Amino acid sequence: MINARLRNFFGFRQPHNLELISIHIPKTAGTSFYAILQDIYGKSHSIEVKREQSRANAGKFQRILHPEHRVLHGHFHFEEIQNLYDPARVRLVTWLREPVNRVISNYYFFNRKVNEDPNHSEWHRRDEPLEVYAHYEENRNRMSKFLKGIDLNDFSFIGIQEYFEEDLKRFASLMNWPEPQNRKENTNRDYKAKFPPVSPELRLQIQKWNADDVALYHQALKNRQSRM
Repeated sequence: MINARLRNFFGFRQPHNLELISIHIPKTAGTSFYAILQDIYGKSHSIEVKREQSRANAGKFQRILHPEHRVLHGHFHFEEIQNLYDPARVRLVTWLREPVNRVISNYYFFNRKVNEDPNHSEWHRRDEPLEVYAHYEENRNRMSKFLKGIDLNDFSFIGIQEYFEEDLKRFASLMNWPEPQNRKENTNRDYKAKFPPVSPELRLQIQKWNADDVALYHQALKNRQSRM
């Protein structure tokens, strides 16, 4: 019989009581979705993981899971939690967003965080324009990077941010939940008003830089339409 240490080394799934794993791609309504998950499952049964924690615990999330946790939500890549995913008993969900708008929204969020904190590690980037931010490889095709290693058809549910209320109701029906209250959390609505409109030329360039995400998003829309 393989002992626990060897099971972990060879990548065997670790025991846990999770029922749902939610991959939160930045700026796709994931914060609002997690608030709803907490309403449904209860805060003591839910755990959220930030990106820094995901990097630190990649492949070893069982170290931060407790027996009462039924929901794991956070900024982790699928490859970082795949040893927890058992399709026979765990639902895997995520939300996607039109890629150009997702990048722009992520830029607003980044810019606000940096400018609000003079001690921020990226303070030197406080005046960085959108075109520079979007050009960095780390900010391209982030949806595809988060979902690398799994096919869209293997998800229990994929919501589209632009159809959040409609898709939330559809997911609630799938899960036999009472109709959830829509929660709008962590939006950039007020902050982004200070920025000039993004030119069509820059939008087109961002689209080109995110070709993988564009293809992923269109496939998700196609799959969504086929299930309507």
